[in-house]
Amino acid sequence: MDITRLKELRKKAGLTQVELASIFGYSTQRYNYYETGKNEPDNETILKFAQHFRVSTDYLLGSSDDPTPPDEKKADSEGMTPSEAAIQYFIAENGREPTIDELKSFLAVAKGLFSTLPDKAN
Repeated sequence: MDITRLKELRKKAGLTQVELASIFGYSTQRYNYYETGKNEPDNETILKFAQHFRVSTDYLLGSSDDPTPPDEKKADSEGMTPSEAAIQYFIAENGREPTIDELKSFLAVAKGLFSTLPDKAN
C-alpha cells in the first residue's frame, strides 16, 4: 500500500491517527503501523480505508494516480473496480486472497494487456 497516500487522505479529512483508529476500532499503534509501513493491511482493511475516504483501492495501492471512487468509475458490468475484479479472479483461481505484492503484480500485467486494446472511440 502507498503509505503516503493514506497519511495524506487522513490529514485532508482533518483526522488524527487516534481519531481514525477509533473510527475503525483499531488501536492507535495498529493504525500507526499501517501509516508508517511497519505492517501491511490485509485486503479487507484496504477496502475499508478506500470506502471511508471515497477513493479506489487502486489509488491506495499506488497502482493508479486516479483517486476516483469506485462508484464513479466501474471496471465492468458487475460494477467492480480493477482491484476488486483482480482480487475476485485471484481467489477463484488460487482459493485464497492475494498478498499485496501479488495483487500489484497482477494489476501491472492486466494494465499492460488492456493498454494494447484498441480505443473504443475508434
